[in-house]
Amino acid sequence: MSLERKSSQLRSNTTGTNRLDLKEVVKRIEAKAPTFLAESWDNVGLLVEPSSPHDVGKILLTNDLTEPVLEEAIREKADVIFSYHPPIFTPLKRLTQKAVKERIIVKCIENRIAVYSPHTVYDALEDGVNYWLAQAFEKHGITNKCPISGKHYNSHLCRGSQRLEVTVPNHSAEEMRKQLASVCCSDVEMSTKSTDGTAVRLSYNVTQEGLTKAVQFLQDGGSDLASKTEVIQLQKPPYPGAGIGLIFDVNQPISLEEAVTHVKQHIGVERVRLSIGNGCTMASPIKSVACCAGSGSSVLRGTGADLYLTGEMSHHELLDATSQGTNVILCEHSNSERGFLKTLLKRFSEDFSDVKMDIVVSCMDVDPVTIV
Repeated sequence: MSLERKSSQLRSNTTGTNRLDLKEVVKRIEAKAPTFLAESWDNVGLLVEPSSPHDVGKILLTNDLTEPVLEEAIREKADVIFSYHPPIFTPLKRLTQKAVKERIIVKCIENRIAVYSPHTVYDALEDGVNYWLAQAFEKHGITNKCPISGKHYNSHLCRGSQRLEVTVPNHSAEEMRKQLASVCCSDVEMSTKSTDGTAVRLSYNVTQEGLTKAVQFLQDGGSDLASKTEVIQLQKPPYPGAGIGLIFDVNQPISLEEAVTHVKQHIGVERVRLSIGNGCTMASPIKSVACCAGSGSSVLRGTGADLYLTGEMSHHELLDATSQGTNVILCEHSNSERGFLKTLLKRFSEDFSDVKMDIVVSCMDVDPVTIV
């Protein structure tokens, strides 16, 4: 039996006539999808940057950057490959022809193709991949929609997630400022005099390692400085509307069988995997849905929805969900994400309309699993 491994190609209505500098392209993308929304373990943003100048007239959108997709990008003369999943995830220690990831990166460099990956940025965005997945139920009405877990800024982490504040006498403030900065490996963030005018309060953003060294330094000093020290845990406020996963109610309850049909039609597949919850049947009503594109078990667990919609879950995770009467639809990992590229095609066409950027959705990008 022969299996067709390609999908039809989609592209923007305009063909690029002007070009835009790569840095400006990245700036426009990140203005609406800031990289600080990514999970701390992820590797997002511009992953391959050709030497300047690098002007962009065509972008190829793909869920995974495979060798067939790269060959397509070369044929299309793409200047940027926008790959939802990062092709560089774990550190590369060498660039040889032995490993597929290394071959891909080498060939991108040889062909002066930039590579950008957003991954969990779009997982967290309010109108990102999970909202697209939820649209399978839109004709029945979606209400009480909210992220399963709220998303906070991660931007503190590069300079330290804690603030060390020390009150020191005026006469020793300058020397202490230099010594603490050296010990903490941090710049002084703030310096204010105390209300009685006899002391200065020094403030540093520090990592956990820097904090440990600073406290040890203060204790070894033999003074009472340690007792005049405060440590403040830093956390930025939530990003409005952002968060991982999505849970919502279906206005007009539908049967499990109808839910399966809607999901298959929405993501464009003929078959999905289904686990039916204990005590449920294909006629059971679906009033609430929790969805998480990709591999969503850790996000979906404990939400109490009638239906989990995700790409993949392990055997034991499925047993746990169904034992609680929850039904689970598994679309396969990238099938739960790939259709979002059509949404990005429309958004990018609008975002780059002033330069008539040529945007193309890959026709060689497919899920590696075929259910037969």
